[in-house]
Amino acid sequence: MFFLSAAATSRDWHGIWAFKALVRLLFDYKARRPPKHVLQENNVGIILFLARLMLGLTFVASGIFKALDIPAFQNQMFNGIVAAPDAGIVGSSKILPFVTADNAMYVAFAVIALEILGGLLVIVGRPDILSRLSGLALAVFSLAAAYFYHAFWIYDMATQAQSAELQMIFFMKNVSIAGGMLLLAFRGPNDDE
Repeated sequence: MFFLSAAATSRDWHGIWAFKALVRLLFDYKARRPPKHVLQENNVGIILFLARLMLGLTFVASGIFKALDIPAFQNQMFNGIVAAPDAGIVGSSKILPFVTADNAMYVAFAVIALEILGGLLVIVGRPDILSRLSGLALAVFSLAAAYFYHAFWIYDMATQAQSAELQMIFFMKNVSIAGGMLLLAFRGPNDDE
């Protein structure tokens, strides 16, 4: 341990100072913090709004497209039409077992309302409690959509690897969106703290 010896030169002390500065930079939060002008209230608000816009716009657009063709969306829920027909589950396979011919219209309207209203509440960010509840509901919705519509594990990896990979990407996309929505639900839509 050269820096503890009595014969340490001033060059060694500069090395100790540099080592301490590196440790402080890596482990001390205040040393890593950007300059104060970068974190002004206006910039944080803009960044949080852009993040909410990116999360919420996905659901608003999806809800609007479903609302433009409700019968096709009902048919998709009831008959189990999926994006990859080579899996052998197109047509009469039941993806959503709780959707019947009697309640398909009600489920379709509930999904459309959840996506449009929930997405708008996420984008607006006010009132706080409704944005948080919308984030939680959309997280659950995203996880359910990932499980029911992007079941990549049902594909035969030897013959349908491309379809399985595509569905896995869609599955992970929904899981990532759900993670962002959970963060919104439990951290809040604004930087009020």
